[in-house]
Amino acid sequence: MSTAGKIDESYLNEEQKTSASTGDWTLHDLGVRNHWKTIVDRVPENSYFVLGDHRSTSEDSRMFGFVPKRAVVGVMDK
Repeated sequence: MSTAGKIDESYLNEEQKTSASTGDWTLHDLGVRNHWKTIVDRVPENSYFVLGDHRSTSEDSRMFGFVPKRAVVGVMDK
């Protein structure tokens, strides 16, 4: 499995680049900050890391952790 590189997000202002929700973070950092039961560096097998479409206000995997594959009941298509 490959690891994604850093994405150029030049459209973010300086405050957004350093905030906890939109700035740089790792899974390990998020796990520690949000008191996840399991602290890891990779998304566990048969799990998903989900992100909302408005990252500064979305309550998503950055807050509550991974979603088990068995909990996914539908798929959004284009």
